[in-house]
Amino acid sequence: MSRYGASVRMAGLPSSSARRLVARCTRGAQITSVAVAAVGATVCVGWIFDVPTLVRLHPTLAAMKLNTGLVLILLGAALRLSIPPGDAPRAARALTIAAAAIAAATLVEYALDIDLGIDQLLVGDRDAHGTPGRMAPATAACLFTLGVAVRWLDARWSAWLCLLTALTAHIAVLGYLYGVRDLYAIGPYSTVALHTAVAIYGLAVAAVLARPTRGAMRLVTSDSPGGVLARRLVPPALVVPAMLALLGQWGEQAGVYGTAFGRAMLVASSSVTFVALIAWTAAAIVRSDERRRAAEARLRALAQVSDAFAAVATSYQPLLDAIAGTVTDIVGDGCLVTLISDDGDHLYSAANAHRDAALGADYRAYLATMLLSRTSAVSVSGTVARTGQPLRADVSPADMVARSPEALRPLVARLDVHGYAVVPIRARGTVIGTLSVLRNVPGHSYTDEDVTLLQDLGDRAGLAIENARLYAQLEQRVDERTAELEAANAQLESFSYSVAHDLRAPLRAISGFSHALLEDAAERLAADDVRHATLIRDAALRMNELIDALLELSRISRTEPSRRVVDVSALARGVIAELRAAQPERDVEVVIADGLAADADPRLIEIVLTNLLGNAWKFTGRRAGARIELGVRPDEQPAVYFVRDNGAGFDPAHAGKLFGVFQRLHAARDFDGSGIGLATVHRIVHRHGGRIGAEAEVDRGATFYFTLQPSALTARAALPRSPS
Repeated sequence: MSRYGASVRMAGLPSSSARRLVARCTRGAQITSVAVAAVGATVCVGWIFDVPTLVRLHPTLAAMKLNTGLVLILLGAALRLSIPPGDAPRAARALTIAAAAIAAATLVEYALDIDLGIDQLLVGDRDAHGTPGRMAPATAACLFTLGVAVRWLDARWSAWLCLLTALTAHIAVLGYLYGVRDLYAIGPYSTVALHTAVAIYGLAVAAVLARPTRGAMRLVTSDSPGGVLARRLVPPALVVPAMLALLGQWGEQAGVYGTAFGRAMLVASSSVTFVALIAWTAAAIVRSDERRRAAEARLRALAQVSDAFAAVATSYQPLLDAIAGTVTDIVGDGCLVTLISDDGDHLYSAANAHRDAALGADYRAYLATMLLSRTSAVSVSGTVARTGQPLRADVSPADMVARSPEALRPLVARLDVHGYAVVPIRARGTVIGTLSVLRNVPGHSYTDEDVTLLQDLGDRAGLAIENARLYAQLEQRVDERTAELEAANAQLESFSYSVAHDLRAPLRAISGFSHALLEDAAERLAADDVRHATLIRDAALRMNELIDALLELSRISRTEPSRRVVDVSALARGVIAELRAAQPERDVEVVIADGLAADADPRLIEIVLTNLLGNAWKFTGRRAGARIELGVRPDEQPAVYFVRDNGAGFDPAHAGKLFGVFQRLHAARDFDGSGIGLATVHRIVHRHGGRIGAEAEVDRGATFYFTLQPSALTARAALPRSPS
C-alpha cells in the first residue's frame, strides 16, 4: 500500500457508510412502526370477531386488551407519519394525543379505583380475571410515555424517554424468557402480555431510530470512535447476557450442573464474550485511526501538490514537468503525462519523470517523437483517455518488453516494470489526457487506494493545466490587444500631428491677414468691420491654443510617469508666484501647507497644480477677500490633497461634466479658458493610479481633491503632513 494510499476515512465510518446507516435506521423505524400498528390491528380484529388465537399467543399466556391494540394502532400510525417522507404532522399529533389520553385515563382508573367506562366501550371482555377489558398498569404507563415521546419526537429528552420505556419492556420480555412472573405482572391479574411487551419494545426502539442524528442516536450514528463502540457493544450487551443466562438456566433445570457451577460458567462466559467484543472493537478503532492518519497524510500531500502546481501554474511546460516529478515522488518510480492532441484523435507525451534521472532522460527522448492513438485498444493510455476509467495491473518485465515496439524494448527492459496504473486527467468534466505511473519493485502492486490518490492528483493536475492554458490564452489576448492599442495610439498620434500641422498653416494665414487688415486699413473700415476682423483674429489665436492643449493632453495620456518624491509645497508656491507676477494688482490670500510631499512625476504634478491653482485664481477674480488654500486631509491613506477657493463655484448637479474635454460650466465671456485643463488633470491623476473629485456650491467656492497611489519603490517615502 502507498504511503498515502488510504482513501479519506476519518475516525469511524466513511461519510457514505454513515449516510447508509442513517438511511437504514430511518427505514427500520418505518417498518417497525407499521408492524406494531399491524399487531394492534390484528388484536382488535380478534376481539371484534371473537377470534381467541388473534388475541393471545398461547392459551396459557395473557391476552392483549382491545384498548392496548387500539393505542398501538394510533401510536404506530403517528410514528410512521412523523418519519420522512411522512408529511402529516397535524394528523400525527392528533393520533398521539388520542393514544396518550386512553393510556392516561386507564392510569386514572387504577389510581382512583374508578371505572370511566372505556375498558369495554367497543366489545365486552369475558375474561374473569382482573377488571374486564382494562390494560395492565405497566402497559398503560409505557403507552402513555410513548405517546408523550412521539408527540415531541424532535425534543432531546424524547429519545431517553423512549429508552426508559424500552428498558421496562425489555425486563418484561426477560420475565417471560426466564419464567419470572414478577418481572411482567403486578398483582395477581395485572399482567403485561408477551406480544404487548414485544410491541412496546419495538415501538420504543423505532421512535429512537426515527431521529438517527439526534438524541441518543447521535452517538450511535456518529463517525467518532464513540460511535464505533456504541454500534459494536450495545447490541451484544442486550443480547449476550440474556442468552448466556438462559443457557445456564436450561442446564440447571436439566440437571446437567448445579446452581453454583452454572453461575460460575455464566460469569466466565460473559467475561470471555465481552473481552472478545472489546478486542474486536478496539481493533476496529485502531484500524479506523490508522485510516484517519493515512487520510491526513494524503490530504497534506495533496495540499503540497496543489501548492507545487500553483507555483508554476503560469508556465506551461514547467507545470507539466512539476506534475510528473511530484507524482513520481508520491506514488511511483516513474510517471508519464500525456495530453490529447488538438485533433482529438491522439495522445502525445507532454512530460515524464523517473527516479533514475538518466533513464528518465532516455525515456523522454523517445517519447518526444511518439504519438499514441486515442482509439487504440492496445494502448492503455488510449483506452483510459477514451473511456475515462482508470486501469491498473501487475505485469512481468518480460511481458512488457514483448508487448513494446522493437525500438523501445531495450529501454523498457531497463525500466523493469512490475506494475502500472493509469488514470484520466480531467478538467471541467472533460478528459484532456492521462496520468500513468509505474513501479519497479516486485510484489508491490498498485491498490484501489493508490488509484484513488492518483485520480485526485490527476484531477488537480487537470485543473492546473486548464488554468495554465487559460492564462496562456489570456496572455496572448493581452499581447494582441496591447499591440492593437499601440498601433491605434501611433495612428492617433500621427493623425493628431497631421491635423495640427494642417490646421496651423491656415490659422496662421487667417491670423496674419486679419492682423494686417487691422493695422493697415483700420481707419478706412467701418466700426462693425473692425469688430469683425478683431473677432476673426481672436478666434484664430484661440483655435491655436486649443490645438496646443489637445496635443499636450494626447502626449500626457501616452507618457509613463517618472516617479520620485516631489515637494508639492514648493511647486505650488512657484505656481502662485507666476500668477501674482501676471496680475500684481490682485490681493489674494494664499495658504499652502508646509511639508507636502508626493510620490509622483515632478513635471506632471506641476501641470496638475498649475491647472487647479490657476482655476482657483481665475474664479476668485471677482471676489473681494479672495482666498485659496492647498492642503491635505489628516489621517487618510493614501493622502488626499485638496485645493479650495471661495470663488464663483458651480452647480454640483453638473460635477460629472467637469473632467471632460471642452466641458465648461461657465460662459466664455465670464471666464476665459480652453476647457481642457481639468481633463488634463484627470488624465495625470489617473496615470498615477489616483482619483479626483470636486465639491462646490454656486457663488460659494469650490474644492478639488485628488489622490496619488504610491509606487512600489517609493511606498515608504515621506508622507504628507497636515498643516499645524
